[in-house]
Amino acid sequence: MAGQSPRSPKKGECLDARPGAIRHFRVRLAAERWQKARHLPKAKREDVRRTGVASIESAILDLDTLQPTRPTVERVHPLGSSYKRLAQ
Repeated sequence: MAGQSPRSPKKGECLDARPGAIRHFRVRLAAERWQKARHLPKAKREDVRRTGVASIESAILDLDTLQPTRPTVERVHPLGSSYKRLAQ
């Protein structure tokens, strides 16, 4: 294996884990905002919840789009974590 260069991605394929990490960060941020919103009045708390759900669903769609090209543990984990946070 030494001396071999990393393989080039195929068309439409992303070998970098960062796109998934960015979406996972968006999910964690939405969940954190929801946790902090517990002290807000009901109407404002509901706005935070709706915004968070939309953000998490958007990230799930993006993460799910990455899966068919090259599923890896690094890509599947944020997707499962996103569904978990959406369920909370």
